Amino acid sequence: MNSIQDTIQFQVFGYLSLFSRWGLARKTVCLGISTVASNFIYYNLSINIGNMAGDLFLNFFALAIVEGPANFLAIWLAV
Repeated sequence: MNSIQDTIQFQVFGYLSLFSRWGLARKTVCLGISTVASNFIYYNLSINIGNMAGDLFLNFFALAIVEGPANFLAIWLAV
């Protein structure tokens, strides 16, 4: 008697499968570049918020107001 695991076969994909077709490779590169750019901008804004013009507490508040909806939007777009 064969078990269920013996009859079900899974196809395993690796990282190189992201570059198997031209369209998929282009999307992978574009998403990688946009992720790095977004993280770079966010990191620099959060580090240098004390150097921005205006009130420090108001700048932190503005960053928090923008960050909340951005996280919800990112989760919604990821699903």
